[in-house]
Amino acid sequence: MRHVWSLLAAIVITPLAWAAAAQGQAMLAVSVSPDVPTGMWVGLAVVAGAGLVLGLIGALRQSPVGPLFTALVYLGFTVWFLIQPVAVLRALDWGWKLGGYRADLTLPLQSGLLAAVGALLLVAVFSPSRWRAWPKPVHTIEPAWPQPVAPQYPAQQTLEPTATLELPVTPAHRTGADTPSWSAPQANL
Repeated sequence: MRHVWSLLAAIVITPLAWAAAAQGQAMLAVSVSPDVPTGMWVGLAVVAGAGLVLGLIGALRQSPVGPLFTALVYLGFTVWFLIQPVAVLRALDWGWKLGGYRADLTLPLQSGLLAAVGALLLVAVFSPSRWRAWPKPVHTIEPAWPQPVAPQYPAQQTLEPTATLELPVTPAHRTGADTPSWSAPQANL
C-alpha cells in the first residue's frame, strides 16, 4: 500500500513542482532589473518551495516508486528536449501569467533544472534502505518504575563432619604453664 500512496503523491507533486519551478524562474528572470527587487525574493522562495516539495518524495522513506516516477518524467522530458528541441518547445508552448510574470514550462528544461532534479531523485531511488519495509513494532508493556528484584543468594550448605581428628596426648606435651616447651634460638653476639 505504501507504493500506491507514494505513486499518487508523485503524480500530484511532479507537475506542481515543475510549474512552481517555471513560475519561480520566470520571476527570477524578470527581476534582474533594479525596478523589481521583490520579485527576486518571491521567485527564490517559489523555486525553494518546489525543491522542498520534491524533497518530500525524495527523502522520506516511504517507497521508491514516487521518486522513480518523478525522476523518469523529468529525465524523459530532458532527453526528449535534447533529441527534438523544437517538438518539445511546441508541445510545452503554453504558459500562464501570475502576478505580472509569464511562466514558461520550457524554462526548467532549458536551464537544466529538471535534469538535475531528476538525477537527484534517481539516486534517492537506489538507496538500499528505501526498498526495505519498516520493521514491525514490538509491543511490550514496560512498568513506569523499576520493579524490585529479590536478591539471589546461594543455598546455604551445612558441613557435616566426616571424621574426627584426635591428637595424641603424651606426657611430653604436658608441661607446665610457665615453662615453654620449646626454646628460642640463641643469637651469637
